[in-house]
Amino acid sequence: MRNPVNRAYSHHQMSKRNGFEKSSFAEALDKEDVRINPELDKMIADEYYRSSDYLNYSYQQRGVYIDYIKNWSDFFDRERMMIINSEDFYSNTKKSMRKVEQFLGISVWEKYNFKRYAPGNYAPMDSKLRKRLQEFYEPHN
Repeated sequence: MRNPVNRAYSHHQMSKRNGFEKSSFAEALDKEDVRINPELDKMIADEYYRSSDYLNYSYQQRGVYIDYIKNWSDFFDRERMMIINSEDFYSNTKKSMRKVEQFLGISVWEKYNFKRYAPGNYAPMDSKLRKRLQEFYEPHN
C-alpha cells in the first residue's frame, strides 16, 4: 500500500498529464464526491459497469484502503493476505520480493529487473492540502 496522501496527489498529477483533469488539486478534491458518487452507485448496482470517471477522479476515495481490505476479507483469511508498504518496496525492492516469495512459499527468483518505470515528476503538494488529506485519512487507515 502506498501512503494515501501521496497516492492521491500522484493520481491527480497523472490525470492532468493524461488530459483527463483540468482542475487544480484543491478544486478536484472539492468536487470529487459530486463526480464519483453517482458512478460508484452504478458500479455497486451493476458488477459489470466500469466507470472511467471513477478511475480518473477518485483521488481521495481510492486511498481509503480499509474498504478494500474488508472486501478482500470476505474471500480470504487474514493469514492469506500480505500487505506491503510501497515506500518500503521501492526503497528495497529485492528485500520486499524475498518477503513475498517466502509468504507465497515459492523459490527465490534472481532475475528481477528492478527498474522503475514512469516515475512522476511534479511540484510538491501544498502543505495545507497535505494536512487536509492527512486529517481525512486518519480515521480510515
